[in-house]
Amino acid sequence: SAQPVVPLTEEQKRQLEADTAAKSMDALWRAVKLEIESVQRDICDRVLNDQQCPRDLLRRRCVALAKLGELW
Repeated sequence: SAQPVVPLTEEQKRQLEADTAAKSMDALWRAVKLEIESVQRDICDRVLNDQQCPRDLLRRRCVALAKLGELW
C-alpha cells in the first residue's frame, strides 16, 4: 500500500537542498579528479618515454616530475 506523502518543512527542504548540492559537488570533484589523473598519466608517459631524449634529460625530467608530485 502506498504511504501518504508528508510535506516537508522549509528547514527540511533547505537541508535536503544542501545535502543534494554537497553530493553533487562531491561527484563533480571525483569526475574532474579522474580527468586530471588521466592527463597526468599521459603526460608522464610522454615525457619519460621520449625515445629522442638523452638519458640525462630523462633523469632531470623525472626529478622535475617528482617535485611536481610533492607539490600536488
